[in-house]
Amino acid sequence: MKLTLLPSDKGDCLLLESPDGTTILVDGGMNDSYVSHVRPFLAKWSKKSGRPLDLVYLSHIDQDHIAGILQLMNDIADWRVYHHKVKSGEPWDEPDFPEPPSVARLWHNSFHDQIGKNAGAIGSMLAARAAQLANSADTNLQHLGAAYQAIAASIPEAIKLSSRVSAKQLKIPVNGEFDALLAMVRDPPDAIQLNGPNSPVIKLLGPFEENLKELRTKWNEWLRNADNKKNLARTRDWRDEEDARLDFSALLAENIDDQLGDRGEVTEENLASLMLMIEHDSKRLLLTGDGHYDEILEGLRHNGVIQDGGGVHVNVLKVQHHGSEHNTNRDFARRITADHYVICGNGRHENPDRRVLQVLAESRMGGQEVVSQNPEASRPCHFWFNCSVKFLERQIEQRRKNKLGLTEYTKALKHFKEVESDMKDYAARSDARIKLHFLDSKPLELKLV
Repeated sequence: MKLTLLPSDKGDCLLLESPDGTTILVDGGMNDSYVSHVRPFLAKWSKKSGRPLDLVYLSHIDQDHIAGILQLMNDIADWRVYHHKVKSGEPWDEPDFPEPPSVARLWHNSFHDQIGKNAGAIGSMLAARAAQLANSADTNLQHLGAAYQAIAASIPEAIKLSSRVSAKQLKIPVNGEFDALLAMVRDPPDAIQLNGPNSPVIKLLGPFEENLKELRTKWNEWLRNADNKKNLARTRDWRDEEDARLDFSALLAENIDDQLGDRGEVTEENLASLMLMIEHDSKRLLLTGDGHYDEILEGLRHNGVIQDGGGVHVNVLKVQHHGSEHNTNRDFARRITADHYVICGNGRHENPDRRVLQVLAESRMGGQEVVSQNPEASRPCHFWFNCSVKFLERQIEQRRKNKLGLTEYTKALKHFKEVESDMKDYAARSDARIKLHFLDSKPLELKLV
């Protein structure tokens, strides 16, 4: 299998390809990074491979995961309109961006835009029926999300995505493997193969029912807010317009262990992350979104992968929540080890956290009290970062030329310089057991052979 790490600003964006041809896009990163890097990459990949995306997997609704996916679906919509107009003999301008790959299915958990319709049992709730915030010519609507705080930005985008892929627009199946219900851990555990017996086996590690209940509560609180109701009205107007347009019939602390893994600092959106284990030809990948280590361990136990208190070694661990200190701890690092640690984060919000990287490194090369007891922990391991100091320096220079804000990015650069320095120090002291990969100008390709 091959995992490509794509630039995604402060978010996640990965492309997984298996030998049987199954392809999975994991999150989409921020909108700007999608337009600058992911969009051209996917177009070139699609033209060369001739393959669709079998699955677009959105781990959760935070903006740094959903924004790029939303832009992908908008791109597909614009190209679909163009092809329809040309086929009908009507003059129409070709979109000014390359055509994206087609999408066979989407996994995405969202709720309805009406509180009363969110009142059913979580286990039987439809995920794909919601209205949408506009991405129209109206500049007020285009910039609406920027004015929101985290939840106020992510809920409209989740609503928007659900409408974009609906039967009235792109007709992309949502959560079809879960009977179009919310994707969550159920009994018996799911084991899904998208393209027959030779394709990877996908197991759900999260979210659990209680995580989705908490997310629904927060979602409904957003809907009750008077200001948000006004925005939602404009959302519905835009949805109706789009339905018609696409209707073609018409510093490191000493006491690290006391500072990591605080579940109380993790948002409901992150706790409700859709998390997967993907297995193929004896290879295992953990895709964790922004989940918390408690849910990851419980999901592994629920699927029979680990026993109480036990651990497991996998080929790839996508380190949860960009390496945030709130989502992992030393116990998790010792119990779940990997040949490849994939870390998406560009230094914004001080992610990846240097303490988390220290704990991960020490789980492979530390003393007896901190090193993992997994037999495979003595193997060499690789740390993959979808950013680098050089990449950030070029990005800052480009932003300076375009007269865009620099403060967040100069802070990110300072932090990422410390990250690179730490990791190079760990690698130098590891007797060649830790190997490093930083994205510079081209997306990184992680090949599992």
